[in-house]
Amino acid sequence: IMMGVNPEDNSITGIEILEHMETPGLGANIEKGEFKNQFKEKSLANSKLVDGKLAVKKNKGDIEALTGATISSRGVTEAVDKGLKVFLKYKEEILGEKKPEVTDG
Repeated sequence: IMMGVNPEDNSITGIEILEHMETPGLGANIEKGEFKNQFKEKSLANSKLVDGKLAVKKNKGDIEALTGATISSRGVTEAVDKGLKVFLKYKEEILGEKKPEVTDG
């Protein structure tokens, strides 16, 4: 999964599914705009989090899982959540505002 994040408000600008091995017509629908567009403008600050994570509605979050592909939907949602958290952790380095620490070894 590739995702874009707006550094101004830490919201997702979009996601792209680069590769998957999902069943055509079911899990493969994770590639479609209707599913992917749910993530646009989401952030950890404006989303319904479950245990501090983005989640599908079936788990009390606010991402609508695909019919017949709840596990695939959860997987994408989890990957986006992790990606957003990595961005937030390394935001200063990513934006060039902080030099990464150099360590020996």
